[in-house]
Amino acid sequence: MMHPFLAFALSAFLGVICVKIIKREVGKMTGDHPIGEQKLLFWWLSGALPLVMDNRFLVASAAFLFSWGLYAWLFLLAGMDSSCMAFSNRVFYGLAVLLFALSLRITKIVLLERLIAYLIIRLMFWGMTFLFRKFRQQEGIGNGDIAIFSWLGLMFGLNVTVMMILLSTILALLFSRSERFAFVPYIAAGTMIVFYFLCPFLN
Repeated sequence: MMHPFLAFALSAFLGVICVKIIKREVGKMTGDHPIGEQKLLFWWLSGALPLVMDNRFLVASAAFLFSWGLYAWLFLLAGMDSSCMAFSNRVFYGLAVLLFALSLRITKIVLLERLIAYLIIRLMFWGMTFLFRKFRQQEGIGNGDIAIFSWLGLMFGLNVTVMMILLSTILALLFSRSERFAFVPYIAAGTMIVFYFLCPFLN
């Protein structure tokens, strides 16, 4: 098992790498858009602290790789979304496929259940988007947000993902200050809270 101080040092190093990736990808999408590197690193370390202090996330295993990979994936997407309201498909799918493969090893959810969860979440949000466009002439939720929730469905199944969706939505309603805002940071927060407290394979 890794010592917490070593884990925190490695986490800080990984955080610096993630911030550099966010800066590079945002630069590709927007030109020379400032991203607030110190603020992002502060949020990385704040979010990583529960992982560093919990022995479940310090034992070398597939669950260890999945836990930190999930946090890094969500942080990268949230950092890009909060900076320019978009994220890189290369970063999204590159890590999503890896996390899905790891989830097959550490959860007992059968593949069919994962696929059903993916389709239900897609259809649910597509229906919501259609209704928003028809009656309010608004998008409602972005395609990127739908993609994240859909892939979470592939990793965790329907029941856990619904809890992630509900908590992410509650956090957005409580803390967002405008009608148009970056939703991925709330998805990241809601997902990691549910993952930390409710995912049984980590117990």
